[in-house]
Amino acid sequence: MEVMRMKIPRAASLPDDLIAAILVRVPYPSLCRFKCVSRLWLSICSDPGIRRKCPQTLSGFFFLGEELCPSGYAPRFVNASGRGRAMVDPSLSFLPPSHRDMTIVDSCNGLLLCCRLNPRGDVSCYFVCNPATRRWIELPGSEATMNPSLSAAIRLGFDTAVSSHFKVFCVHNEKDFAVLDRRTEAGIYSSETGAWTYRQIEWDDAAIVNGSSKSVFFNGTLHLTTLDPLLSSVDFPEVDTLHLTTLDSFLSSVEFPEEEDDTLHLTTLESSLVTVGMDGKTWRRIPTPRNFDFIGASQGHLYGVYKDYRHEVSVWVLEDYAGQEWKLKHTITGPDLFGDSTIIRKFHMVHAIIHPERSLMFLTVGPARNLISYNFVTRKVHAISTLGENSKPPCPYIPCFSEWLSDGY
Repeated sequence: MEVMRMKIPRAASLPDDLIAAILVRVPYPSLCRFKCVSRLWLSICSDPGIRRKCPQTLSGFFFLGEELCPSGYAPRFVNASGRGRAMVDPSLSFLPPSHRDMTIVDSCNGLLLCCRLNPRGDVSCYFVCNPATRRWIELPGSEATMNPSLSAAIRLGFDTAVSSHFKVFCVHNEKDFAVLDRRTEAGIYSSETGAWTYRQIEWDDAAIVNGSSKSVFFNGTLHLTTLDPLLSSVDFPEVDTLHLTTLDSFLSSVEFPEEEDDTLHLTTLESSLVTVGMDGKTWRRIPTPRNFDFIGASQGHLYGVYKDYRHEVSVWVLEDYAGQEWKLKHTITGPDLFGDSTIIRKFHMVHAIIHPERSLMFLTVGPARNLISYNFVTRKVHAISTLGENSKPPCPYIPCFSEWLSDGY
C-alpha cells in the first residue's frame, strides 16, 4: 500500500511578505537569531522597516566599567538574562575616537545621553546616540550645561509613540544647595529645532533638584526626585534628650540657640517628586511617602524604591496618579535575596531598576556590584553578572529603530 506523504513547504519558499508579516511580531532578540536561518532571512531581518515594527522590550543594560583609557572607564553591555552575545555594539565603536572618553548620563527608550570629557575630566559637550542604528548627534552648548560651577540635573526625554524627536532637560541650581541660591529657568533642548529654549521653573522655591536627583520619563513627562528644606523649632531648655528620627527625612543642619534665644532650629530635607512636561509648560509636585532612592515606571504605573535603616527595601506604586495616592506594593529583606541561612542580612543596594513590562526588579548589590533580578511574584533571585567594584550604575536599554534626524551622524 502506497503511503502518501504531504510536502511541507520550506520557509524559503514562503512569500517574502508573509515572512515579513510573521517577523514583525517577534521580539528583537529573536529577530537577530533568525538572521542565521538563511541569506534570505538575513536580508529580511535586516530590513529597517521590519526592525522598527518589532515589539521591543528591555534587552539589557549599558554601564561604564573600568578600562585602561584616559577617563579610566569604557562603555559595556550586559544582556538582561545574563546570557548570550550583546544585541548591540557594547563598546559604541561607531562613535568617533574623540567621543569615546565619555560618561553615560541617562537613557530613555533606546537612546543614550552622554557627555564627552576633556583631559581635566570636565564636560566638553553632550551628545545623544542610538546604539541600535549607530547614529549620534552632538548638542549645542549652553551656559546651563557647560558651567562647571552649577550642579545640573540633565536628563533625556523620548517617546516613540509620540514623536521620533527627543528632548533634553537641564534643571539646575547651585552646587551648595543649602544656600538655596538657585536659578529660575530650565533649559530644554529639542532635536526637532536643534536649539535650546528656556522656561520659567514653576515649582516653589523650596524644591532642590541637582545632578544626583533620580529620574524617569513617564507618560511624556520627566519626573525627578527632590529634597525640600523644612525648618522646625524646638524649645531647647524644655528638652532633656533630643531624639531625631530620620526615617522620612534627612537631617540637614542644626542651629543651636544663642545666648538670648532658647530655640533650637532644625532643618530637615523631605522628599517629593517634581515633574515637567515635554513642552515645558506643565509643572507639578507629587508628595512621596518616603525619600525614594530610585524611581521607575512599569506596566503603566510610577514606582518608587526605598531602603530604610533596617536594610529593608520597600517598593511603592502610585496607583492613582491624578489623586497622588501611593501604595506599598512589596517589601524585600536580605534573606529574600540571599536566603535564610546566610549571615548577610544587611546588604548594600547600589542601584535599582524596575522592569518596564514585568514584575521584576534589577538590583546591583555588594562591593563587587553584582547585578541580580528579583521576581516579585515568585520571589526568585537570578544572578545576571558582576559589573565590577568601581563600575558606574547600569542604564536600562530598549532597542529603538526610529528614523534619526537628518543632521545627525
